[in-house]
Amino acid sequence: MLDDASLWIEFINFPFGVRLTFYVTGTDKKVIFLCSQIEKFSLNKGAFDEPEYVCLEVNVEQPEKERPRELSDFEFELMDKKDFTWSIEVLPEAEIKIKCLQFEWELLTMTQKEMDERNNAK
Repeated sequence: MLDDASLWIEFINFPFGVRLTFYVTGTDKKVIFLCSQIEKFSLNKGAFDEPEYVCLEVNVEQPEKERPRELSDFEFELMDKKDFTWSIEVLPEAEIKIKCLQFEWELLTMTQKEMDERNNAK
């Protein structure tokens, strides 16, 4: 579904979170990714030239391990977290790569107002 979408990027509580909103081409659907507790973030240097980007490929990999519940926040902060991170990659235009400890997503139907705004913006 996301391999043909338009992508809108918003930073939330910068630099700790990012919201990626994908508007699925030819439908009234949108998918929202919320990535927080970001460990690594990169996007190509020209990515902020436009507010919206063509998205042709999205890859999401879940962590190899879950955070141990018995560890305090302080103990967890001292650990190497690479096995506990989600990996998100969005190509081609924005070329975003994110490693984060918390990842949520939801599929929504756009309101008529959103659809009208998107159609008028084109």
